[in-house]
Amino acid sequence: MKKRLFLILCLFALALSLAACSSPPPAPTLTPEPTSEPAETEAPAATPEPTPPAQETPDPYLLYWELIDKVTKGLRDGWTETKPADLGISDAFARPGAEELGWLMRDLNGDGVDELLFGRSREGDELTPTFDIFCLLGGTLTHPATGWEYNCWYLLPDGMLVNEWSNDGYDHYHSPYGYFNGSLLPGFNSAGRDQYLKLEFQRFTEGET
Repeated sequence: MKKRLFLILCLFALALSLAACSSPPPAPTLTPEPTSEPAETEAPAATPEPTPPAQETPDPYLLYWELIDKVTKGLRDGWTETKPADLGISDAFARPGAEELGWLMRDLNGDGVDELLFGRSREGDELTPTFDIFCLLGGTLTHPATGWEYNCWYLLPDGMLVNEWSNDGYDHYHSPYGYFNGSLLPGFNSAGRDQYLKLEFQRFTEGET
């Protein structure tokens, strides 16, 4: 009886031993590969705003140039279409000697804005009378002074103007004026003719054939 029990225990131990040997090995532990963080994507470059095209600054003296062109054309064509009276300028433009007439832009009163003068251009030391004075006032072309051969204007060094006029071409009378804001105001300057400035007028007919 004891032998049989001992045999059973041995067989049972053998079975346990065989079961342990035939059990599958433990599964290997998988170590996850390190995942690389996605590279930072650069922000798209800002699209530069289009630069508006530069706008041309309008010529502040456009009205002067238009009048100069009209006078030049009138002298060149012999005033066949437009007459001096149509432009409101001196009658001197319609008489012999008009080829000596010219124009000049000059700031008469020091306000930073040029006036437009029409007058006679002469050689040497001869006086250069002004027949027409134009100015820009509020964007409008104005005509504060006009004259002719025996009723013209001269400029003094201090900016004053002298209206010189004569009834017969021999006796000359003088009236001084100051120029302010497009108007001529009576003055008290008693300067003589030796103080009149010689102006360098650009002839309208210069370069014309």
